[in-house]
Amino acid sequence: MLDSLTVFDKGGLVLYQYLAEHENAETTNLKINWFISQTLLDPTSNTTNNKFTDNKDVFEWNSSTTNRIAICIYPSVVSSNRSGVSTLLSAVLHEYALFEQCGDGDKKSSARLFDATFEVLRKQALTRKDSTENLINLARKSTTNKSRGGVGGKEKRVW
Repeated sequence: MLDSLTVFDKGGLVLYQYLAEHENAETTNLKINWFISQTLLDPTSNTTNNKFTDNKDVFEWNSSTTNRIAICIYPSVVSSNRSGVSTLLSAVLHEYALFEQCGDGDKKSSARLFDATFEVLRKQALTRKDSTENLINLARKSTTNKSRGGVGGKEKRVW
């Protein structure tokens, strides 16, 4: 469950914003403004891990070298299952940079056109499992196949 993802430049201009169906744009923008003032603009805050958790929300961000920042907000209840968010953020920043280079410069139409690209990236990130989970699942499959005694394939019958 991804509440929102916002891409903006370091000057503060919002370039793209995804909101989940249950989210309100004003509430999300207030959360983002609060987060920016508390972490990104505060020199005393520790922003090395690109993840900040308050009471009920997790803010994860990625600032690229292309003068853009992407912030993702999701509930803290599901934070342990969100291994693909950092991958999603970097992919969105990369794809948006490419999209913007090819675009006509109209920001409103660009945001609507980028929706399809973002949906593909979001689905890939949500379906992709953590690499350690994949290794564990592969190990489990190989042990269950070995425990069967190697029986498989076509059985020979004697008539």
